[in-house]
Amino acid sequence: MMNSINLENTYTSLPQEFFRYTEAETMPDVNLIKINEQLADLLNIDIGFFKKSIWP
Repeated sequence: MMNSINLENTYTSLPQEFFRYTEAETMPDVNLIKINEQLADLLNIDIGFFKKSIWP
């Protein structure tokens, strides 16, 4: 079962002037409203993960 989407953070290999580490903010009542199935397919993302985990 897919628990996350693994994205490469290649920007972290750049000099520190180009990025900074920050803590993620918690957002209340966030809902997925649309799945771009073509993009998910292009990125090789299993949309079943979204439909089972967070789709209303």
